[in-house]
Amino acid sequence: MGKVTAEKLGVYRPEEHIDNPKDYADNVDARQFDQRLRGPVDPREIQVDPRTGMKNYIANEQGGWATSAKYIRDSLLKAIDLGRRATVDAERYEALRLLGQVPPFAFTYQSMGVDCRHSTLWKILQPTQIGSNWPSSN
Repeated sequence: MGKVTAEKLGVYRPEEHIDNPKDYADNVDARQFDQRLRGPVDPREIQVDPRTGMKNYIANEQGGWATSAKYIRDSLLKAIDLGRRATVDAERYEALRLLGQVPPFAFTYQSMGVDCRHSTLWKILQPTQIGSNWPSSN
């Protein structure tokens, strides 16, 4: 199946859990420890987006910060793309691993009920925005 690597194991990223990034890494630039960690929090990230009623770090992609909505969408698209292109078992396993980190299959989805309104986040992630990459029912 493949080895567990530092890249596959990853690092803690608030957007993967829909966690509030406030006080992340005690407000220091965590990238000094590992480049995969996020930088300092922009105070606008923790403000409420008046369009959605959610905190900006959840779904407002207009500020240049990482959002849970973008993480979900990008992870899903990457898993679908790799799954469609896979020609060997190792690629298929990797596609399934990537799919395992995407809601509703993983822990990010569990956080939605606690941190935001399901319907609003789902509306942001609906197939019309994902485009033709959305898996068909055929």
